[in-house]
Amino acid sequence: MAALTPDWETDRRRFAERVGAGAGLAGSGAPGGTGGLADQRAQIWSPLAGRFADLGRDVFAERTLRGVVDAVLAVAVRSVPGAEFAALTLTRAGEPLHTAGTRNAAGGPDERAAALDDVQSGAVQGPFHDVSRQSGPGALACPDLTGEPAEFAAAAARCGLRSLGAAGVFPAGGGVRGALTAYSASPGTFDDSAADRLLVLACFVAAALGTTDAVTAGELAQRSITEPVRSSVAIERATAVLVERRGLSPQDCYDVLRRATTELVGR
Repeated sequence: MAALTPDWETDRRRFAERVGAGAGLAGSGAPGGTGGLADQRAQIWSPLAGRFADLGRDVFAERTLRGVVDAVLAVAVRSVPGAEFAALTLTRAGEPLHTAGTRNAAGGPDERAAALDDVQSGAVQGPFHDVSRQSGPGALACPDLTGEPAEFAAAAARCGLRSLGAAGVFPAGGGVRGALTAYSASPGTFDDSAADRLLVLACFVAAALGTTDAVTAGELAQRSITEPVRSSVAIERATAVLVERRGLSPQDCYDVLRRATTELVGR
């Protein structure tokens, strides 16, 4: 049987109608919800939901939160062109920033992430604060760090880094916030497309963290995933960021998510 050609226009219209009507994309239930665009075999009729389901199938196959984080970081380094390493930074209210995980192109950790998080904690400046603050854009690309706030830019220079892309992590519970950041030694590496890819991946992390206050690498490793985490929650979180923080229409939001997931899954 021949594969069905995705009906992107119908999917876009249905998506816009549902978002415009204020309907939740993830449905109800914890931690991931049911009944949303990527649930109930919706990938059969929704190519966008199918893309999210494809990403979530591998990411959420991990049984600890640390495993999910490591899987997301691996996708970030592999799928964001020019990423030398990626890092997840998390915090709880009143605490310093915690480097929850790192991954370089060779598959190992990168100690520079912790040094940069220490600077971001002390100076209250840097990509974490830019993308995670209440009025922030949710995602950004910085093509040249030499023009950024002095203390963070100096720390990045000492680490041999010149550019970055970052996206905020906003779990539904609100007790934890974070940022997924990719770094490069070369200027001009990241653009808005890279930031959008990181946004999608950050929303998978947010979906997994929705019912926990774990923020350190050790805490994440100890927390098992006992209930399914659904990719529809990642769609919901990404849509909320794009509509509420970036001010996009539902149609434009759909276009951003379609492009970003196409680049991430390679089709």
